[in-house]
Amino acid sequence: MPFRLTMTSLAGLLLLTACGSSPEATFSRGCDAMMKRQDGVNDEERKTFCTCLSDGTSSLSDEDRKTLGILMKEGKADEDIRIGLQGASDEGELSVTGAGIFLQKSMSCSLTMVL
Repeated sequence: MPFRLTMTSLAGLLLLTACGSSPEATFSRGCDAMMKRQDGVNDEERKTFCTCLSDGTSSLSDEDRKTLGILMKEGKADEDIRIGLQGASDEGELSVTGAGIFLQKSMSCSLTMVL
């Protein structure tokens, strides 16, 4: 059965990670986990992408960065992350601006890695 990130599970994850974890640490761990799932990405490329994405989303609120970190860590595929972004935006757990900036910077950082 494919992994589905539901709003109930997202809310539970947010509650579990809300204590004792900084937004930057959550974002960093999430990006790292997401990139480790990608085939053919070495450590240097992973670090480059995650630094690029972190720098590009640094203006987002702490709440948005923490939510994005959780989505990246828990989403097993790109589609799961996109569904999670939409759901988190619909539920008010992630700003629409935050979701848009994340998607834009993800594409931009991916292109930087390829070039």
